[in-house]
Amino acid sequence: MKVKLKISEDFTIDDIHAIRRYNYEVTKGLSVQDRIRYYNEPDFRREVEARYLKQQYCIVAEMK
Repeated sequence: MKVKLKISEDFTIDDIHAIRRYNYEVTKGLSVQDRIRYYNEPDFRREVEARYLKQQYCIVAEMK
């Protein structure tokens, strides 16, 4: 799974799919109420993404 999103200059349908996959991966463990907060509150979004990235870093570090 890619951790960072790369959006092309010519915003395409593939970019939309990449954003949707990323948001799914980041929010798949959240409750409905937390998902609503994720999309509406920038501070909460940063917090959730930081936890996700930290988790991804730990998983990669364990594999090495």
